[in-house]
Amino acid sequence: MHEDLREARDSWIDMVAMQVSTSWLPRVGLYADQLLPSWVARDTLALATLAGSIAIEDVMAQPTEAIVERLQGTGLVLPGISPPEVLDGIVLPVIRNLRYRGAPWRRWWDIGGLHALLVELWVGRRREKYDANLVRTELRAIWQVPDAQIATVMDNLADPFVHLPADLLWESKSGIATQLYQGLVRLGRIRLATEADVIRTRPALADRGELVEIVLRHQRRVDFEIALRQIRDIPATDEAKLRLDLEAWDERFDLLLAGLTTHEAGLLMVPDQDELYREECLIAGQGVYEYWLQQDDSFPSGLLTGRDASVPGWIHDEVITGGGRSFRTNVGPHPIWLATADTPETLAAIHAPTISESVYGIRCTVGDDMAVVRLVLPLPPVDTGPPIEIPYSYPLDAVNSAWQLVHLAAVGYVRLTVLSLRGDGDLRIHGTVTLQLPPAVCDELTAAGVQALRRLVADDTQQILWRRTMDGLDRAAQAAFHGNEIAKGEELREEFAVLDPHPSPAWQAFGLATRRLAYARARHAVAVLDGLPDLSLRSAVDQAIEDRQRHLEIARADSPNGRSRRGNHEDDEVVAALCDDKSAFAHLFIKNDRMSSVIAWLQNGSPYYELQPYSDIPFAWVAAVASRWIGSLHASMPNGGHDDLLLLLAASSKLLQPIADELVASGIRRLFLSPTPPLDLLPLHVIPVEVDDDPVMLCDVFEDIVYMPSAQTLRAIAQPARRCSASDTALVVAHTGSGIVGVDASQSALIEAEMVADIYRGSVRLSETAATPDAVLEAMATARIVHITCHGHTHSNRWASGIILHGETLGEATLTTSRILAGADLSAVDLVVLNACRTGTHESADRIVQTLRGVESVFLARGAKAVISTLWEITNIHSLVFSALLHTWLEAGVPANEAYRYATRFLRWGQWRSSPRMDVDQAAVERLDRVFPEWRHYLSQQADNDPLFWGAFKFTGAI
Repeated sequence: MHEDLREARDSWIDMVAMQVSTSWLPRVGLYADQLLPSWVARDTLALATLAGSIAIEDVMAQPTEAIVERLQGTGLVLPGISPPEVLDGIVLPVIRNLRYRGAPWRRWWDIGGLHALLVELWVGRRREKYDANLVRTELRAIWQVPDAQIATVMDNLADPFVHLPADLLWESKSGIATQLYQGLVRLGRIRLATEADVIRTRPALADRGELVEIVLRHQRRVDFEIALRQIRDIPATDEAKLRLDLEAWDERFDLLLAGLTTHEAGLLMVPDQDELYREECLIAGQGVYEYWLQQDDSFPSGLLTGRDASVPGWIHDEVITGGGRSFRTNVGPHPIWLATADTPETLAAIHAPTISESVYGIRCTVGDDMAVVRLVLPLPPVDTGPPIEIPYSYPLDAVNSAWQLVHLAAVGYVRLTVLSLRGDGDLRIHGTVTLQLPPAVCDELTAAGVQALRRLVADDTQQILWRRTMDGLDRAAQAAFHGNEIAKGEELREEFAVLDPHPSPAWQAFGLATRRLAYARARHAVAVLDGLPDLSLRSAVDQAIEDRQRHLEIARADSPNGRSRRGNHEDDEVVAALCDDKSAFAHLFIKNDRMSSVIAWLQNGSPYYELQPYSDIPFAWVAAVASRWIGSLHASMPNGGHDDLLLLLAASSKLLQPIADELVASGIRRLFLSPTPPLDLLPLHVIPVEVDDDPVMLCDVFEDIVYMPSAQTLRAIAQPARRCSASDTALVVAHTGSGIVGVDASQSALIEAEMVADIYRGSVRLSETAATPDAVLEAMATARIVHITCHGHTHSNRWASGIILHGETLGEATLTTSRILAGADLSAVDLVVLNACRTGTHESADRIVQTLRGVESVFLARGAKAVISTLWEITNIHSLVFSALLHTWLEAGVPANEAYRYATRFLRWGQWRSSPRMDVDQAAVERLDRVFPEWRHYLSQQADNDPLFWGAFKFTGAI
């Protein structure tokens, strides 16, 4: 019996070693002698243990170069083998296969358990040939086993069955125990357990006959102990011998247990039903993966010191397009969390868990439909709190998220990837750290996840893999729309406080913190524009960002289940807020280096979402051409970026054509466009498309093409409750700059302003020295229409971009985006016309997090209903003619979107070359003739130089 049991265990060990080595190092066997010392290359168990040590270092997020260095330093590779050879031949194969398949045994998620098992098995066989002190030294030097664990590991034996106690039914030391046992069996006091009984309660032992034998002998010992309690009056001499028999049996059994591995000893225990169900679910749900997560550079390792790494594409897409500022998933056996820091303080707090003496917290709240796990970051010594909390939500009504929650609890750790935002919202990655979850949290999460899976799939666990793959595909379009909304709402988040007429104190405090941040940015922008960068002002901005973020977390925690006021139904409410069932909202975004779009509109009164196919135009090419385009002299289009613009428009037509086809078929007449950078640099309304095989422009397909930062912005500014009554019909602001050709340069802006002011009764005009930023901000609060003609100013610091008015310095004169956010109240304004160069664009073609990049966006954020701005440089004659047409139509009572449409149509079709067909156009022409009789000549010259000159104007806002 003893030899049979040892042989069975040896066969199992050899099978495990072969399975691990061939799964994790499939090619090493072909050239092992060229890379590894013979004691590793020719020993399958040593080779498997080597692979396990690499796997466990990947769990701990060790950089691959550090793993290579350790292998070379411990003698696990031959001297003279270069680091690249070790990396490509040994380390990367393990990591690739690990992330794709997990650990190559039943418990595929348990890398730590497999690693510990391999080390213990290696020790058992090593001790048969070598001195215990040598093996102990090897454990420290080669496998780096901590001293506290060495004693336990050294107890393992290659043949633990030398201590196998006898079966009490047939043998005991004195014979008394066996005699009593057989008598109790004959009397029916003991039912003998069978192998079937053992396997039924311990399914994992189905292929471990040697362990089944151990369990049978132990069960008979337990059954005997229970039966003895029913026997009285055992002779004293027999009782002493019986005690001797049982003590001898227990002593040998303890030695047997110590000789087994921790894994094997655990298999002897009876698992509860929830544990069995959990493992069944984890095994059934294995195998879901995304190909872009399997690339070598798809997931960073370790925290980098003093340098940044490039952000893997999928992480960049998740944050920029999907709004995943606190994102969770799993890559094979690794639970993955992302955390993005807005400020140095938050980044330092996220870094803190990597310091051994720092104490971070993990807490969870479980509701009926959601489990939220929160990472509570350590507070710096001078920080009085409250601590920063990063939430990770696991919906319990979907198989995939419930399964991921069970997986997280089973693994007991997460790999946290740390990112930060730099400058204009550019992402930087700082690496990864492994965080352990407290056992109590794991137990609570396991219970929640198991309960959810029992409700969702019951005993049919085989459908988990299919459900993990397929669930949510029917909501993919809605999820894409929701992700874009979150991503584009970062800077506008909760900016419109009136969405909640009765905010809680926590949300009121957040609103005040938001305004303090705007003031801090405005003060810093002045210093930036004047070339006097003040570090204290930059520090004040960082502190204000930190303060705002802290108040946001407090406000979130103030809401049910830790959510913000925006619920899961928010997107449906946004779609329902569209004008009618003839309007649609489209997010244009970039993911996996390709352009795509998701559209939402109403069908039969209910929200409907459509996710369009990805185009075949790579983002890198679009970004490169867009960078050239925004850097060219657009005012002289043939000599500037005209060719680049045409290339971009042609490429974008592949993105917009499916939208046109879908919406025309659905009877949509108005389209709101929300493009992701760098698509927001383009005049998308002039993109060529085809309708019934006829080449047209997108603006020909729909009555209105309207730009919008996000659907949340549309919903906020379109609410009638937000509109205040204006005491002034119009505010006209003018500050001189370069002049109209043929007119005194100092007079061009003033001529335009006087013309516009004369169109409206009761208008207010601020010109030259009176047009200071503060005066303009104050006057805008009471105006229905605001017209500003001056110079636009773009800056690499988007908070310093704006329009140039009057002031002693550039910083004092510029009405910056940050200044507008800090001091403007535009809830009475229906339309802002920014007749200045490039007020609807910005300087960067990079993809960033925030959405407030152009000047027009901040006017919307402070309550203006609509903004007309420009995408490139315009001439003053261009500005003058457009203004005359636009405001004449507005004064005639048409809505702003229609006035914009009529004005651009007049310019596009060259209607100044003949007699106007409409009375309003005729009135505008007469006004132009009075202020500048030669306007037709100069406008014709511009139209000849740039046929798309009319496309420079864009309409952003509600209609």
